[in-house]
Amino acid sequence: MLLPFPDSLPEDLTTLLGEYQAHVLLTPGPTPIHPDATRALLRPMLGHMDREVFALNREIQTDLRTMYGTAPEAFTALLADRIGLTAALSEATDGLRERRAGHDPGRVLVDVAVAIADGARSISDVQSLADQEGLHGPSGSVASTATIWRVLAGIDGAMLAEIRRARAVARDRAWLARGELTGSELPGSRAAGRLISQTVLDLDATLVTAHSDKEGAKGNFKGGFGYHPLGAWLDNTGEALAAVLRPGNAGSNTATDHLQVLEQALSQLPDRWRDKPILVRADGVGYSHALIRSPSRAGAGVLDRLPGHRQRPGGDQAGVGLGVAGRVQRRRGPA
Repeated sequence: MLLPFPDSLPEDLTTLLGEYQAHVLLTPGPTPIHPDATRALLRPMLGHMDREVFALNREIQTDLRTMYGTAPEAFTALLADRIGLTAALSEATDGLRERRAGHDPGRVLVDVAVAIADGARSISDVQSLADQEGLHGPSGSVASTATIWRVLAGIDGAMLAEIRRARAVARDRAWLARGELTGSELPGSRAAGRLISQTVLDLDATLVTAHSDKEGAKGNFKGGFGYHPLGAWLDNTGEALAAVLRPGNAGSNTATDHLQVLEQALSQLPDRWRDKPILVRADGVGYSHALIRSPSRAGAGVLDRLPGHRQRPGGDQAGVGLGVAGRVQRRRGPA
């Protein structure tokens, strides 16, 4: 019990408590309390989900990690559990679990994602989590490399669709939580010093080098060898929404691949955000008639140039580097 008395009290209360100390914590002791601690305890109580608590936590995260010896990946794992991603993945991959006492495939996928976020470049790198028992549980909590490979190899097309749906559900919860804490589920995107107050999707491909002959690895247009995946990112937050794994010799301007990754990216957006204008951007190789026409087939309009962007006389309305600027509205429900 704490008797946190202010500096001035009503006369009748002062008389009643005249011989009591003003700052005493009645624990086994009693224990004198520093005036600064008493003043802090007199302030309104904050809940663990209040914005002020989250702002304070962001300020002291570095010191907390140093003090407790935790690494950034610990927060990634906790976030996956908190927003329900781990549970959703467990349900989506339940068919892969060979025995109840074995490793949960959903947890295995979360561990792989956490390791990648921490810089892992291969499946064997996931074992670095096992070396941190204080963060990821006792010995044996992290699946072996062979178990991870078995889980990944067992995912077929139907299960992959369930995993995508699980990601979309968890993302919905995360956005709702961000909206409650910050007042806005989705921050704006910035381009050329301007704020774009709508959802912005970026489509782009990259080259991934394979140093040995692997399944699907092919020579690419730059003389290298490996893969040529195509991805979709949410520019507002930097989230990776979708990706299509392609061989190294895949075309840069293959419209069907752009449509596929766009469809998958749109399915990751919460339903309430699919009904709002969406800006889709791609570089010159993505500027195809098929991609431009796809929003129209979905029942939405298309902006072939940004508002305020002047068309050059006799020139294209969308140049290289902008590619596609479309207001896209998808049908409800994930692909």
